[in-house]
Amino acid sequence: MGVLATLLACAALQGCSGGAEQPAQPRGALRIAVLSPALGLILTDLGLRDRIVARHGYDRFLPRSVPAAGDQAGIDYERLVAVHPTLVLLEWG
Repeated sequence: MGVLATLLACAALQGCSGGAEQPAQPRGALRIAVLSPALGLILTDLGLRDRIVARHGYDRFLPRSVPAAGDQAGIDYERLVAVHPTLVLLEWG
């Protein structure tokens, strides 16, 4: 009887694996160019400041060590490409 209970418990636990697990994307893969001071502040509040690789030229919240890749006059595409972003966020209009 004890062997049967053990086998049933093992079978039940085996079914609780939840299926195939999704591989997590490495956190280091996200490189954000944020060309809006407001969006830069939001990303900072979300804890993503260390993922920001380019900022808006008039951004007062992000450190000056993060290169500016644009402002109201336009986008500096050469600088933007040089920082290799995986995501570019901007506010237009």
